[in-house]
Amino acid sequence: MSWPSLFLISLCFQGDLGARAAKKPDLLPTTLEVDLVFPRPNETHQRTWPFPIVFAIQGAKNIWPYQLFFNWELRNLERTENNTRGETVHDRGDYEDVGLPTQYTNGKVPGDEDIFYYIDYTVRIGEYRNTNFSIMWSAGIRGNCSKGGEVSVSSPSQGPEPRIKGFALFQVSDDAPMDIAMDSCLSPQLNDGERNTLRIGGTVTPSQCIFYDEENFRPEPNPCAVKVDSALASRVTESMLARSGCKDVSWPDEVDGPCDVEKEDEPSGAEGRLVPKVIIFAGMLLGAL
Repeated sequence: MSWPSLFLISLCFQGDLGARAAKKPDLLPTTLEVDLVFPRPNETHQRTWPFPIVFAIQGAKNIWPYQLFFNWELRNLERTENNTRGETVHDRGDYEDVGLPTQYTNGKVPGDEDIFYYIDYTVRIGEYRNTNFSIMWSAGIRGNCSKGGEVSVSSPSQGPEPRIKGFALFQVSDDAPMDIAMDSCLSPQLNDGERNTLRIGGTVTPSQCIFYDEENFRPEPNPCAVKVDSALASRVTESMLARSGCKDVSWPDEVDGPCDVEKEDEPSGAEGRLVPKVIIFAGMLLGAL
């Protein structure tokens, strides 16, 4: 065999290796599962400022590039003078509230974790004396090429359907404990008896629009995969301290409001003026762990 032929074979072999190395691993099919970690359904928790809102999103590493969305809403279930029906919307949040740039995910999941712990907070529970609350949440993929059991390439839907929807009731009290860690498995709380899972079958190229696995559309959930241990409890505590801006205190503590101001000495001897402090987003802590 001539030298030119060997040279061409070598180039082809190297090119094939390069193409294989550059090829991205298959992320799909995979299962999206969303579990409420805290507050725990049908339990009474300590009234704190801030009050943690924590979810576990399973399958995050594989689903993150495909515009996953997630949001939650907190409601007060007690009647007030200005609200005869009750169910006042007290607070709500989505990805942007934990330091992520947009409402839809893209790229690589923070921390490169298969289970993404969404750690958010609300100040409303600490500011009001209400005791009965509900929390609702919703998750799904922005694009959807599944059309009644078939895959539509020409007209992908941009609506966030289908989705996972959840609902839970809980109470707060000044005397209740604030126990994040637990030994047992999480208890999924869903609307209309649905499962808190979605099975994504793959994508339609070149749009990368996902389609669902119609034969196993909502697989059996696996809440026991979520470890609500002391390590996660420490992450939540660090996030709440960062949110409150409090120095040299523990959480939960007697603090009933933000410590986001501090005194700065003036050279004139006048009383120190209040200066805002920078509050670190809880979501930024996730990528560093």
